[in-house]
Amino acid sequence: MLNFSNFTVRMKKVFHNIISLVMAFVVLFSTMSFTIDIHYCGNTLVETAIFHKAKGCGMVMEKPSTEGCSITKKNCCDDKQ
Repeated sequence: MLNFSNFTVRMKKVFHNIISLVMAFVVLFSTMSFTIDIHYCGNTLVETAIFHKAKGCGMVMEKPSTEGCSITKKNCCDDKQ
């Protein structure tokens, strides 16, 4: 009976350590914030980024002067968070 008792005590300590580690990770990840930035060119996913802005595909359209012009082109690229 003494061996079984020692085994049980050790297993309780190991289980307690594992649960403590899991709870520490839960607290860490629940308080941490991060962003996922996604860049689409047309309907194609070009780039994803975590913690920073996606660079894009390089097809940035310049905004034309709308003075005297009523027609503008829609940008084919789209950024989402």
